This record gives sequence, structure tokens and C-alpha cells, in this order.
Amino acid sequence: MKDQFSDIERVVIKRLLRIRQQRELSLQSQWQQIEREQQALQSTLAELERQRMKLWHDLATPSLPNETISRDQLALFKQSMREVYLAERALKERIAQLSETIIELECQKEQLAKQRLLMIKNQEKLKEVMND
Repeated sequence: MKDQFSDIERVVIKRLLRIRQQRELSLQSQWQQIEREQQALQSTLAELERQRMKLWHDLATPSLPNETISRDQLALFKQSMREVYLAERALKERIAQLSETIIELECQKEQLAKQRLLMIKNQEKLKEVMND
């Protein structure tokens, strides 16, 4: 059956196989890059979550003095608590953004896996044609 293909057809099929191999290497490289990005984001996410919990703890257990304080001192205390609250909210937003990015990276990985599977199927078809 190998004789049924012309030399040109064989060359084309071999080129297709090489292109597929190059594409697979490209997909593998993209996958690894996404994995590294995802791991870095997850590490950052964990650190931000720790910072957020510390801020939350600071908000939940304010350190008011036992003695009576003046209105100015109370205003300063309220302002500092507001700043802690705003910092905690900002961290929460950043955490949500990072979580969304991680989900998007998972979707990209799924797409790469589908592309790779399709390439493998097509390679098998090409090999069958070459072997027939």
C-alpha cells in the first residue's frame, strides 16, 4: 500500500507529521507556562489571604485603651480602623481577581488539552495512511 502514494504525497505527509510535532512542543511549552503562572498566582493568593486574615483580626479585636479617651483620640482610632477596613477590602478584591485569573488559566489548560488530543488523533490518522 505504501506504493500507492507518490513521492510528493509522502513528502507532504512527512511535513505534516513534523508540523504536528512542532505544534505539540508549542502546546507543551504553553501548558508549562500556564502551570508556572498558576502556581505563582496561587502562592500570591495564599499570602494575600494571610494578610487579609490579619487585618480582619485587627478589626475584630481593636486595641482601645482602658482609660477614657478624648474625641480627637477617638477620631484617630476610628480613622485607623477605617484604613485597616479599606486595606482589608482592597485585599479581598485583589484575591477575587486572582481567583478569576486562576479559573481562566484552568480554562486555557483545558483548551490546550483538547488541542493536544485532536493533534494526537490526527497524527494517528496520518500514521495509518503512511502504514497502509
